[in-house]
Amino acid sequence: MASVQLADMRQPYVSGTLLEKDLPTLNPIELFEKWFLEVKEGGLMYESNAVALSTTTKTGFPSSRMVLLKGYGPDGFVFF
Repeated sequence: MASVQLADMRQPYVSGTLLEKDLPTLNPIELFEKWFLEVKEGGLMYESNAVALSTTTKTGFPSSRMVLLKGYGPDGFVFF
């Protein structure tokens, strides 16, 4: 049996709300870059280019997997 009490790891969310009117830009690529650089430069994550990619089948069945983001720009994201 695990000796770590996972329920005790719960932390309160203190970041507030995320409202469109408060965003610095509505351009999704620019917004991603701002957030990505904050995480990368802040040392908040070990591998900040690991992302969850989610898709659905034609019938709506969801699937998610972790992939490595290898690039991004005006044309979108590159990952594998």
